[in-house]
Amino acid sequence: MKKLILLLTLVILFCDSAFSQNYIYNGDNQYESTNSWNFEMNGNYWTGNPQLTVAKHSNGGYLMIALDVPIKQHYIGGTVTVFLSDGSTIKCTDKGIRDHVDNQSIALYNFTKSEIELLKSHRITRVRFSIKGGMEGTETFTADNKKLFFQFYGGDQKKYYETNIEINELFE
Repeated sequence: MKKLILLLTLVILFCDSAFSQNYIYNGDNQYESTNSWNFEMNGNYWTGNPQLTVAKHSNGGYLMIALDVPIKQHYIGGTVTVFLSDGSTIKCTDKGIRDHVDNQSIALYNFTKSEIELLKSHRITRVRFSIKGGMEGTETFTADNKKLFFQFYGGDQKKYYETNIEINELFE
């Protein structure tokens, strides 16, 4: 009976994630996106780890970073550096596209079509970003592509998010 319940739960979870569609929003515009990835923060910030999502638009894509912040004056801003598994980096310039919703600072950064091609081929290993507006001024952090909660079912489970596979599927 326990095995049946476990199997049924896994099937429901698989079907839910397999058939659901993810979106991010920029104003009134909706963009198809990957799942959100919870990267592990290397420094200490009050509220935890950032969530990253990549979305598709007609001229490339967006990187969305969301982080719980203690007060609205704290926000994600400045240049973001994305480190890839081949050792290359992508620098994303702050265009001021940000919001504060549900106690989260949310920022959007643009990827060009050529940067999307890099992301399709190479996994994101780390991001470097800044939190502005606090009493400390600007604080810069890195966050690694490490699954915080992974399961040992099957042995093939990765300890990181396969961002390149999800991005490749999104842009097909």
